Amino acid sequence: RGVSQAHAAASVGPSVSMRAPCHVQLRILAGAWLLCAPTQAAPPLPSAAGCAGGICDVRAFGAHGDGKAVDTHAVRAAAAALAALEHGGVLLFPGGSSGVPAVYRTAPINLTSNGVLRVEAGATVLGNSADKEDPCD
Repeated sequence: RGVSQAHAAASVGPSVSMRAPCHVQLRILAGAWLLCAPTQAAPPLPSAAGCAGGICDVRAFGAHGDGKAVDTHAVRAAAAALAALEHGGVLLFPGGSSGVPAVYRTAPINLTSNGVLRVEAGATVLGNSADKEDPCD
């Protein structure tokens, strides 16, 4: 009686919102699960298609190499794609351009057999010994 639609919908069931920078938000409203848009783009899926001629360039998998972005998801996706190649290949960290060095921030990766790690001139890979998402934390 005299209850607005918005108030009625809000009072039907609990509303739960989980907020974290890299997670998907879930809400329970009126007994239904709603999947909201992720708060950050999903990491690229491993695919040998990103490896041209057996060279898996981490930038083709979304690495920025700007020293600010954490490139762990892209680097791990490139390493997984390299592992899927039948005859192995190269995991490439390309150098910078226009005299600006490339700096890749990543947690540890697993380079499988038949994989070669190549860091070009003008590129730096920052990592750590702990399995942390951001090596600079």
